[in-house]
Amino acid sequence: MRFASPEPLPILVVDDDRQMLRTIADILRLSGYSPEGALTAAQGLELAERVHPAIALVDLRLPDMDGIELVGRLHALSELTQVVILTGNASVESAVRALREQSYDYLIKPVQPERLLDSVGRAGDRWQRRNAEVAMRDSEERLRRIFEHVSDALLITDDSRHIIDANAAACELTGLRIEQLQSASLSEVLADAAAEAGRDS
Repeated sequence: MRFASPEPLPILVVDDDRQMLRTIADILRLSGYSPEGALTAAQGLELAERVHPAIALVDLRLPDMDGIELVGRLHALSELTQVVILTGNASVESAVRALREQSYDYLIKPVQPERLLDSVGRAGDRWQRRNAEVAMRDSEERLRRIFEHVSDALLITDDSRHIIDANAAACELTGLRIEQLQSASLSEVLADAAAEAGRDS
């Protein structure tokens, strides 16, 4: 399943072969992505801090740093970045190291454009899924903080009007603990609260 993105996904390409870098960037740009190229790991890290790439295509052999080390540094900057390894010298050892660094894919150069775009497309889908999950968790956490600290009594019910959650103000108003409220129906709690209010008046 491919996710539609409102803006071109930013992709970092790190390869010390200038011609390879240009070719990959052109393929990605023509396919609707937004590539940024770097000839060294240092340039790649500098770009990553500024661009926050969804996907990073990383050559294993770089002049200033081992490609796997760069992968680890990129993940330290953003756990969401999906890394695809590019190498002209494939080995079982490097593949295992790439997996340990949670690389998404491992491509052997020269890679066919179709294979490259398929891998990038799947990595992009994974980035968007994870990005959406993080955004949802953050949103739920913000709502939870608001829910817990608002001064008005708040009760959350399911479709059958049974209470599934309540804030501190609701517990204080009803005189019930959260565990008691979670086993009650809204109509029962409201009836009891109205009766209590009638006795007090």
